[in-house]
Formats: sequence, structure tokens, C-alpha cells
Amino acid sequence: MPARKPTAVKIAQGTAQKCRMNPNEAEPPVEIPNPPAWMLGDSVAMAEWRRITPILHEQGLISHMDLAELAIYCSAYSENAAAEIRVQNEGTYVMNRFDEEVVAPWVGVREKAQQKMHTFLRQFGMTPASRSGVKAVKKEKDNPLAEFLKPIPLTVVK
Repeated sequence: MPARKPTAVKIAQGTAQKCRMNPNEAEPPVEIPNPPAWMLGDSVAMAEWRRITPILHEQGLISHMDLAELAIYCSAYSENAAAEIRVQNEGTYVMNRFDEEVVAPWVGVREKAQQKMHTFLRQFGMTPASRSGVKAVKKEKDNPLAEFLKPIPLTVVK
């Protein structure tokens, strides 16, 4: 059974149907949470946090409730980067104690990290397939002149 999509993602994709909506779904305010303290020492994870949170905020898909999920994603991003560097520097295969060539352990680390990343990205509508149906709605900029020029509704008095 596929994971349920958040209402904000359904609305963005144009697939929201009232009969399939949860009327009691939590609606936390859209805000960028502060990263957890344990992540501050990981420069790669923090760089990804700073890159992705504004994107999620702009789409209205992030709140303080998403802190743990976002931290897991950024940590997986960092793990993937470190494992990828090892693969590039040391290769995909290593010799075991029996002088047999086997897949290096960091290949598995990379694959698990990528699976975690894909899960997060799908849940937030950030893969090509999950955003294929997104109907972007351009935000109108505040224009004081437009408000001034708006026609005044007339009422007919009998």
C-alpha cells in the first residue's frame, strides 16, 4: 500500500478530492524549523538543510512537525556523499580475507542512504514522478495600486 500523501501535496498536484480528505488532518503553520543540535557539526547535512528548507517553505510543505523527517533526510544526504567519495576514491570492490573480490561495504551504505533520501523526496513531492502532476500556482505580488483601482461594487437602492 503506498504511503498517504499530505493534503498540501495533493492540492499542489491537483489530485485533492474532498471525499478522500481527512477533515481532522493536522494543519501546523508553515515554517522552517531550526535544525537539531546534533546535526550542526555535519557541514554536508547542514548545507543540504539550508538548500532544501527554503524550497519546501515556498511550496508550503514544511512545519515544525517535519523536523525529524527533514533531519533524517539531511543525515542520509551526508552519508550518501561520504560513501560516494569512498566509492570514487577506493572503488566498488575490495579484497576479503580469503583474497576474493567482494562489494565494498560503503556501497551498501550509499544504497541505504539513497533509499532514505528517495523516501523523503517522494513524500514531499520532490521527485520527477511525484511532482509530474503538480499544478504550480503563481503567487500574486502585493500591488497597492491594483487594490486602489479595483471597481467599487454598487448597490441599487429602491
